[in-house]
Amino acid sequence: MQAVVKYREHVLQAETHIGPYRLVKHLQQGGMASVYLGYHICQRAYVAIKVVDGYTADMTLLLREKDIMQALQHEHIVPCVDAGHDGRYYYLVMPYLPGGTLEDILNEGPLPLDDAQAVLEQLTGALLHSRAGDSPS
Repeated sequence: MQAVVKYREHVLQAETHIGPYRLVKHLQQGGMASVYLGYHICQRAYVAIKVVDGYTADMTLLLREKDIMQALQHEHIVPCVDAGHDGRYYYLVMPYLPGGTLEDILNEGPLPLDDAQAVLEQLTGALLHSRAGDSPS
């Protein structure tokens, strides 16, 4: 299965509205989606919004990601707090965490041993928690 039918980089402009959110700025570009800093108009809260163009992306992958994110609940897993679509665009909404991603931190260079240990403990704790929630068929 091909994740992207025909991908063309297209960044939505700041101030664009998608669902109940206003896009503030483009944060990151991925293989099939763009991530924006968004603002929930009614709740007056900043969020991270992953936006996928429904004309070019494999929606099965996005729906699977949404289901997995909503099923996993752990303090070290960013939750999906909303999802929907607006015209041709589908979106997943997560709390905005201004510290950046783990990838951003690792790109800065090797972590000190104590920091690396803390990150690995958080990752394995989240992984073990998510597997503990699985039930055998």
